[in-house]
Amino acid sequence: MKILNLILFLFFTLTTFSFAKTGDSTTVGTVKRVKIGPQEMAPFVDSVLLFRQLVDAGFQKKAMEALSFNRYKTLQSLYTLLSETPIYARQNEITRKSLLDLIEVYRQDGNRKGLILLYNTLAVHSAVQSDENKAILFFKEAFTVAEVLKDKVAMVNISQNLSAIYKSQGRYTEALLYAQLNVELNKALMKSNQVSDGYLRIASIKTLQNKYGDAEYYILRKAFPLYRRMGNKTGRMMCFRDLAEMYKTQSKFSEAKWFYVQAGIMADKLQNPGSKVEFIFNLASIKNSLGDVQQALADYKQAEEIAKALNYTGLLIDIKSCVGDIYKKAGNYVYAKTAIEEYNELKSSYLKTTANKVY
Repeated sequence: MKILNLILFLFFTLTTFSFAKTGDSTTVGTVKRVKIGPQEMAPFVDSVLLFRQLVDAGFQKKAMEALSFNRYKTLQSLYTLLSETPIYARQNEITRKSLLDLIEVYRQDGNRKGLILLYNTLAVHSAVQSDENKAILFFKEAFTVAEVLKDKVAMVNISQNLSAIYKSQGRYTEALLYAQLNVELNKALMKSNQVSDGYLRIASIKTLQNKYGDAEYYILRKAFPLYRRMGNKTGRMMCFRDLAEMYKTQSKFSEAKWFYVQAGIMADKLQNPGSKVEFIFNLASIKNSLGDVQQALADYKQAEEIAKALNYTGLLIDIKSCVGDIYKKAGNYVYAKTAIEEYNELKSSYLKTTANKVY
């Protein structure tokens, strides 16, 4: 009996093992893992963080381009000044070779008046083509001819241009030399308002040289009394503006604020919205520096409305830049994004428009 039971046990054990190998549907064999859906979980994306990173990248780009863009705007101001220079022909009307050929003809003919115009033309063309050193050489040639002719009117214009170019290059010693020469020439011509303008140009160069005592002296002791004696309210307004700029450079924001307010009052009296919007913008910057952020934003908004009405694209760019910085610093990335997008749009338009100008 024991033998029979052993045989039966072996039989059923072997049979079960056989069914497991053949994969019978009722028999559970080796368990295999079955993967349903994605093999791995997708990494979590923080949309808020990504949004902030994109906005930060826009502001980083603005900061990296700030120096070159400010330089570009400075040159545009210089070109505007140079556009007032009497010249022989505009850049698109005559070639440099033609002008150089004419110089030889005018020299032989003794046409010194013509030579001044030709040198002025070559100087302006060179400056517009970003060759400021060559512009300086041509203006100096023109000045030499004007000296021979004792043409003080031409010498006034050329000395102002030379001072402006040197100043744009950061060569303040040379800029100051020609600014002082410009004042002396205007004195000889008995042009008091132009003399006062010259004093302000000297003061601006002194400010750049960090010679604030000298700058203040030229504004308060030289320019302002002369403007007042001549009844020139615009000149007095410019004195307030330049004093504000001087104090702002020294981070004396309370003093700067007071003078911008006085300049704004004068602009209202003169009904000069162009100057008014400039002062509102600068007041906003001062208030922001003093920590009056809400007041600064209100002033920027007012300045923006006036700038839009006057089509002052350059100022609108500066406004959007400052407003964007305020919102980003406050952590308001939604408003900061709007500001930086508008900034980029205005900047692109400004670059296209000014690039097509012919001086």
